[in-house]
Amino acid sequence: MHHCNSKRKRVCKVSRVDQWWRMPLPDGPAYFCGIIHPPPSPELNRQLPAGYPLSLEQLYSLAPELPGAPILVEHAGIHDAVDSTTASNGQLAPREAVIAELHDLGESHATKSPVGTVLEAHVIEPSGALYVVFEVSFLTKING
Repeated sequence: MHHCNSKRKRVCKVSRVDQWWRMPLPDGPAYFCGIIHPPPSPELNRQLPAGYPLSLEQLYSLAPELPGAPILVEHAGIHDAVDSTTASNGQLAPREAVIAELHDLGESHATKSPVGTVLEAHVIEPSGALYVVFEVSFLTKING
């Protein structure tokens, strides 16, 4: 089990993914943290598809924008939400419109619905990895 400390009073605990499904469901929100972009490196740049590797400067720029962003399962729904909110001239919709569209998609396709929300994002020094602290409300997704 890995631990990360955040500004929140709780300590985030992340279990191995293959053991996560066996965890008992909490009665409310659960808090997790995880690395969403490894430290930038030439090797990473070769391994990831074009456009996916981010520089350290890009990670520092991105981190303050992430709180409030939805957490999705395997990026489900994001392409549909962006496509349906993009103007005919190619102008991207504001973030809030895309998030609202994700929630609307979730009404008819549960797998495309956000399962949580980013609460904090930080670049870990000195490595440069970008991690987030996020919340998942199990009762909302199971009962509602």
